[in-house]
Amino acid sequence: AMVLNGKKYLTPLPDMANYAPRYDGRKFGEQSFSFNLYHQRNSRGDIHVMADRMTLQGSQVFEDYGDVDNTLYLEAFGFIPHENPFNCAVLNTEMAYSDKTMYLLRRLQLVQKSEDGGLSFPEPCVLRDGTLAHTSFRPFFSVIGLSGDEVMQQACNSAIESGDDEF
Repeated sequence: AMVLNGKKYLTPLPDMANYAPRYDGRKFGEQSFSFNLYHQRNSRGDIHVMADRMTLQGSQVFEDYGDVDNTLYLEAFGFIPHENPFNCAVLNTEMAYSDKTMYLLRRLQLVQKSEDGGLSFPEPCVLRDGTLAHTSFRPFFSVIGLSGDEVMQQACNSAIESGDDEF
């Protein structure tokens, strides 16, 4: 099966292309690879699949399934790639924080109310080289890093209250 624009299609022939990463210098989240560049559905409903790399006649066809970690490969495709430059370790950030830290996290909207009434914490991915997959998690970790520094927490809180976004 193939998912295009949120809808699942049964596509027997395209499903025969095996996964292999395409090394083109892209990094997780920076030059997001779009599966839809090579898989398109036209107005008649036909699905067109184009090669994402040069393939010699008679050779096996491979394709890159996108910039995703191994969790998606296991859940959606039933396998874990041997080689995946976009694999990452998902960190569980839900833990006990001080009241002041929680105030800052909520105030900066770095944690959200979940549907069950609790709080939804971010799930950052750490790539193989130790960097964060998305820079959007940096503010969260910056606030966590303030947890033992009462002076900096108060300064951050004052900046929020005053609307000082240069802090």
